[in-house]
Amino acid sequence: MSIVRGLKQLPNLDDLSGLTTLYIADAIHVHSLPSLTGLTSLKNFAIFRRNEICCNGWATGYCDLTNFQCLPRPNEPTVQCVSDRMPAEDLAVVERIDGFLCGTNITQDLEAPEPSLESTDGVCQGVLYRECYLNGTRGICYNGRMQVVHCDVFGEYEKMRRLQITRGVGDKCDPDVEAWLGCPNSTAHDE
Repeated sequence: MSIVRGLKQLPNLDDLSGLTTLYIADAIHVHSLPSLTGLTSLKNFAIFRRNEICCNGWATGYCDLTNFQCLPRPNEPTVQCVSDRMPAEDLAVVERIDGFLCGTNITQDLEAPEPSLESTDGVCQGVLYRECYLNGTRGICYNGRMQVVHCDVFGEYEKMRRLQITRGVGDKCDPDVEAWLGCPNSTAHDE
């Protein structure tokens, strides 16, 4: 579930016993999660980006309104601390599969990496895998999710490209553009 900003609660998950992966991103107005105990086939679980449950006390056991997840945002209601806590049986589901629940998280709003004139034409100029900088943060010029080539500063695409170069898979690397990623100067890797 990604970018579910309009929801104040997530749907009941009890009938999804065959679900193997549950990722929740940017559920910024959700105060708590539905029960996870019915997800008997769950193998992957992560809550990432901005989620109120990561700082309002529900998931972590303590309220921290200075956490990036809960900082005040224009035109949004202020996050409130809650006294309810994540049930132990739901926490056990997350721990059983070593899920990612409110750990060190990305401290950048989801809107920030969306393509802009600066992040596309300004720094990338249509060149894939070029090193780029946005607001002082290093990134890679990439076109994830069928978007235009733009500067992505989250790091996942950079890690993926470095791994492709190391293993000699994917697009041929261009040492003029990708030396910063480990592309050798002599011959480029083949697909």
